[in-house]
Amino acid sequence: MLHDLIGQEVAAGIAPGRVLIGGFSQGAAMACFAALTFDQPLAGCFMLSGYLTLKGKVPGMVTAGAKQTPFWQAHGSQDPVVPFLFGQVSSHAIQQLGVAVEFKQYTIAHTADPSELADLKAFMLRVLHPPSGALRAAAQRPRPGPCTGYRASLAVRSNGRAAGCTRGAT
Repeated sequence: MLHDLIGQEVAAGIAPGRVLIGGFSQGAAMACFAALTFDQPLAGCFMLSGYLTLKGKVPGMVTAGAKQTPFWQAHGSQDPVVPFLFGQVSSHAIQQLGVAVEFKQYTIAHTADPSELADLKAFMLRVLHPPSGALRAAAQRPRPGPCTGYRASLAVRSNGRAAGCTRGAT
């Protein structure tokens, strides 16, 4: 399914190297699996409080493109839902597959934190290499506080300009 969504973006003219995927918890597991098995390098993959799914099967499924895709993983040391150890073991396993992973630890539970999101934003800016300062400037503008009880994402248009934070009830 995620491969199909990435394929639709590529068909619409977005280079795979400008596609960034990621998620939180199970969404992070899905994004990780999709990035590891996609046949072309992506701009990056981020995992918030996530884990590597199908750990025993993934090694035979990892593509050359995945080995060129940077991964950024963040996990709370107080997470009671997806234990911190799962995040650490997943990060190590992904590295053993020949994939570069930047792992960050935060003193939080199974949630997102402003400092974590600031670090994620820095990763996104680093891997997307915006063609102009528009995305960087948009990302610097103050945004409302954390979206408690909401799903939030920063939409980025194909021209590199930020479309803003979209929110929808979870």
